[in-house]
Amino acid sequence: MYVNVSLHDVSPVFAAEMKYLVDFIRGLGVSRGTILVVPDFHGCSPLIPGSPFVTWLDSLASGGWEMVLHGLTHKEPAGRESRRENNPLRYMVSRWYTSGEGEFYRLPGREARERIERGLAILKGCGIEPAGFIAPAWLLSKGSYQILKQFPFAFTTTLAGIHDLRTGSFYPVPAVSFSSRSPVRVNLSRLFVPLLAGLAGSREMVRLVLHPADARHPAIMEIARRICRRMLECRRTVTIGEYLEEARGDS
Repeated sequence: MYVNVSLHDVSPVFAAEMKYLVDFIRGLGVSRGTILVVPDFHGCSPLIPGSPFVTWLDSLASGGWEMVLHGLTHKEPAGRESRRENNPLRYMVSRWYTSGEGEFYRLPGREARERIERGLAILKGCGIEPAGFIAPAWLLSKGSYQILKQFPFAFTTTLAGIHDLRTGSFYPVPAVSFSSRSPVRVNLSRLFVPLLAGLAGSREMVRLVLHPADARHPAIMEIARRICRRMLECRRTVTIGEYLEEARGDS
């Protein structure tokens, strides 16, 4: 059985939180995981080659941590986040579930390609080679998903599981994730996330997901500590790429 620990929204703007989270999971015995890097968070925090944060990311990659492109800005394009369109559900998901951060949720393929190309250029300029692409909030439009096949990504993931972009296979892998945007969401996470982790206990592979905001809530981190320890009692830590190699029989 396997567990993948993924850190989302990795950006210089959250440098302190991300370094805390890496130290946190290392302290629990997790030697490597998956790092979801945002090249230019909200368009105001770009990765800069040779900066201390990029040097830190490089040290993680050298230690076996998996790098993933996590959008371009982690924010819906200007004007699109307030566009109601003809689908109230899609508008509500964009406005309330993602707080306007579902960058690829409503993008046509052409715009998705442009953003991915720009994000890749920033990462590669910093010497970072991403193994896969994961959209902010795990939300991909159909056009965005189709565009991914034009890039050398090995995988993408959604809330439901892992998509192998090389074989077309889909693996239903639950994600145990907290929501820390507000006190209400924190309290709901404290109640329901342990239940979700328990339900996922029999699955071959589980993803444990942490965000920068989680690091600011001791109660959330204590729950994450307990969940991670239980998972490590019977699971081997893997990157997403390593899990896919096992699933394909490549190893």
